[in-house]
Amino acid sequence: FALALLCWGRLLSLKGIWVDDWAWIWQYFSTGSLSEFLAPLKSLRHPIDGLIFYANFKLLDIIPYQALHIWNIWKFIIFLSNPLLIYFILRGLTDEDSILPEVASVVYLVSPIVNNLTTVEFGRRLYILFFLLSIFFSILSVRKPGARIPCYLLALLLSALSICGIESLFFFELARPAVIFYL
Repeated sequence: FALALLCWGRLLSLKGIWVDDWAWIWQYFSTGSLSEFLAPLKSLRHPIDGLIFYANFKLLDIIPYQALHIWNIWKFIIFLSNPLLIYFILRGLTDEDSILPEVASVVYLVSPIVNNLTTVEFGRRLYILFFLLSIFFSILSVRKPGARIPCYLLALLLSALSICGIESLFFFELARPAVIFYL
């Protein structure tokens, strides 16, 4: 958590919505309805992105004075959740003696590539979270026999959501059978 604050804590002090998200906030304020807001995203074949943006931007209408702080806290929670999920996924796959989960989650947290994600649309980070959650629930479905079917169905649902958002995650789906076979 301290490392996350060091790397991502600046998000909590930002005032406003930045970079790629900024264009969509203008789209939100210049349109009058959900269908009008979604029109350019439908042409880009990413309507789910539009729904995520629209739901988050609704905060600006509901609580206008605190919405930007809530937006940045929400981003920070997502940033913190991804390395935590990487830790728990690798902890489920490795021995208790291994330091691989700690190292991989810290490397993910501090890597320049991930730090570049602050300039990428909010929805992209959310799709990565959905994908990591789907892998986590796949591991749970194998490890916990009583929760096998619900966990695996939830994993498939989250995987479908992530693939609808970032099509290239389809190639990472090849890891799921390997993980299940390994377990």
